Amino acid sequence: MAKPFDPRRILKQISNPLLREFFTWQGELTDVPWDTLTEHKVEPVFQGWQTLDDEKQREVQMILRDVNELADHRGVAVLSEEILWRCPDRAAEFQAQVSKADKAMWAYLHTALVFEEAAMYARADALATGGTGSSGTGSRSASSSSTMRCARRSPAS
Repeated sequence: MAKPFDPRRILKQISNPLLREFFTWQGELTDVPWDTLTEHKVEPVFQGWQTLDDEKQREVQMILRDVNELADHRGVAVLSEEILWRCPDRAAEFQAQVSKADKAMWAYLHTALVFEEAAMYARADALATGGTGSSGTGSRSASSSSTMRCARRSPAS
């Protein structure tokens, strides 16, 4: 079973600069007063998200659900292990993120395929163990190049 998902809670756990970067990459919420928004005051972000069309709302929700799943000790351990193995040059940037949610969102934005792989493992682990399983990443496949795994996410078109 997956962890409970509360959109306001996960939005509060992610720093405003990362939220801004995320929604900028999505091409959304350009009218949110990011420069005057105090840290963890997410109501304008939440309300802006709610005004998006249904398809975009669902897309953002699925990403935030994955961030939520990876924003714990297990998820950060998987992300850290994968980044150290596949993108060692990005490890210091990852470790510099303050919260677990920041680490997960940073990985989504800056090591796209590492994030996708870790999210897949987290979903499988949650299904297999009721959300209380181990942090092992299972077998590794080198099918995608290291460059692709460490690539920054492309902006939405």
